[in-house]
Amino acid sequence: MLRELEKLARRLGIRVRHEPFDPRVIEGKGGLCWVHGRPMVMLDGGAPILDKIGVLAEALARFDIVPLYLPPAMRREKQLSALRFQSSAKKVPSLG
Repeated sequence: MLRELEKLARRLGIRVRHEPFDPRVIEGKGGLCWVHGRPMVMLDGGAPILDKIGVLAEALARFDIVPLYLPPAMRREKQLSALRFQSSAKKVPSLG
């Protein structure tokens, strides 16, 4: 699932980086950020894979991916992420 989400991110032009987080400096497991006007998702390289999947799915849920084909399992994960964050997250414009 993580690899499929990473492929989707690439299709959207979103860079995904896995970096070990120093808990003395950074709290959390990662998330969406913007670098030089381009979206990037940072993931804690030391986090469990399920946490990485959750963080990446939450970040991708903020983008308009309706026109893209998603396997059923990925679509369900995106829908769950969107429901969890619909009140606090703004959709960002399509990159395409």
